[in-house]
Amino acid sequence: AGDLTTVIAPDGSRNGTQYDAWGKAICTTQGGLTRSMEYDAAGRVIRLTSENGSHTTFRYDVLDRLIQETGFDGRTQRYHHDLTGKLIRSEDEGLVTHWYYDEADRLTHRTVKGETAEQWQYDERGWLTDISHISEGHRVAVHYGYDSKGRLASEHLTVHHPQTNELLWQHETRHAYNAQGLANRCIPDSLPAVEWLTYGSGWLAGMKLGDTPLVDFTRDRLHRETLRSFGRYELTTAYTPAGQLQRQHLNSLQYDRDYTWNDNGELIRISSPRQTRSYSYSTTGRLTGVHTTAANLDIRIPYATDPAGNRLPDPELHPDSTLSMWPDNRIARDAHYLYRYDRHGRLTEKTDLIPEGGIRTDDERTHRYHYDSQHRLVHYTRTQYAEPLVESRYLYDPLGRRVAKRVWRRERDLTGWMSLSRKPQVTWYGWDGDRLTTIQNDRSRIQTIYQPGSFTPLIRVETATGELA
Repeated sequence: AGDLTTVIAPDGSRNGTQYDAWGKAICTTQGGLTRSMEYDAAGRVIRLTSENGSHTTFRYDVLDRLIQETGFDGRTQRYHHDLTGKLIRSEDEGLVTHWYYDEADRLTHRTVKGETAEQWQYDERGWLTDISHISEGHRVAVHYGYDSKGRLASEHLTVHHPQTNELLWQHETRHAYNAQGLANRCIPDSLPAVEWLTYGSGWLAGMKLGDTPLVDFTRDRLHRETLRSFGRYELTTAYTPAGQLQRQHLNSLQYDRDYTWNDNGELIRISSPRQTRSYSYSTTGRLTGVHTTAANLDIRIPYATDPAGNRLPDPELHPDSTLSMWPDNRIARDAHYLYRYDRHGRLTEKTDLIPEGGIRTDDERTHRYHYDSQHRLVHYTRTQYAEPLVESRYLYDPLGRRVAKRVWRRERDLTGWMSLSRKPQVTWYGWDGDRLTTIQNDRSRIQTIYQPGSFTPLIRVETATGELA
């Protein structure tokens, strides 16, 4: 039927796929490890078996909508829909979420464990204008603005005090578009406008901050970057015939990089004047070791995994280990820590691993993690000998992005007693979509400008907090 059954890599390794009579893949094998799928009479996946032999199962309703899934770790999630197909209720190991919509079928709010979670608001055109919720008592909201063509023009984040409603933090990013509809201008919070200079269908040729040109790009006929100029620095880039990164040269010798790839397309070496780092892989393409060499340095770090790819104890440090797999995909221990999880699969405790025969002091260096009903980390503690060393609390916006961190550290008070500080160190975060663009504390603000449409940092701007007024 023309289905792809075998791929033979340049090194001779084979990846195979088998199909049923209807042309559906029933198992894939790579490097001797097999993952299999089972289907019901309607052709829907009902069972996935990992390389460890563990199973994930799926159930559907008569309209082919997923109504239940049970993962490798036994965690079960259920979904309920109304007559029009909208999700109205979801269950996650007893954690119940209800979803509510307006007459236009737009999501308006949802409740978790009977308490109001996120709320969505729209304008008369149906465009989302606000989404808000309560995070650790704080009202956190994201406000959106649009231009006349419905394109996102601004994203404004606000955080208000639980009791006084005082505005504690705000962050805004604005966008503008050229005649071709490309987002060619961005105004970060408290910075001059960033203008992207492009050619053709949007290939980046340069960048300006305010009226100052900062970066220029030269590209080859395939529009790949070959030269980047910024101030007195120039970064040249070369590629292999297969299009892989081959060499980068900055007009400062110590930053040169050469990249070597094997016939399978895996990166096997990064060389520089100061050090060389080599990588080795298994027949499944998983990293098995890193070898770093430099002057007076020769370090080998092996990596072992079970058939499903979960990390196993270092085979060189623990040659007597009999552990061969984590059936539920939860790592219970490694060379340094013991791990505990709750029924949702969230890490709740990490404790120092004491070597066999060692003496363990009660509660020695234990990390504890606490989550809200949205599975977001909101409280962390680290203790030693049952005494607190660090405590931190976190705030999130309705999109799940972290917007604040408060940290209390152990210090000596006026009486000479060691205890957690009364006043926390506070860090605020600002975002542009899914990209973290601002980190601010009482000393400085660090802002990152990314290449357009990517998560690749291009410019970092550091400003003393006192200069922001």
